[in-house]
Amino acid sequence: MNLHNNELVTLLGILIMIIPNLIVLAFIFILYKKRKEADEKQNQILNRLESISNQINSIINS
Repeated sequence: MNLHNNELVTLLGILIMIIPNLIVLAFIFILYKKRKEADEKQNQILNRLESISNQINSIINS
């Protein structure tokens, strides 16, 4: 019975150590996804600005 309790305590200890790490990993993953979305939006805006700049330059040069 004592060995069984020690196994449960060990398992509980391992879970207590792992769960905070999983929470941190989930938080990092969420931040990574949000950063990736922000980068994509920034690239879209830069592409639009470049297109507008090219149109203005073609008007000026014509």
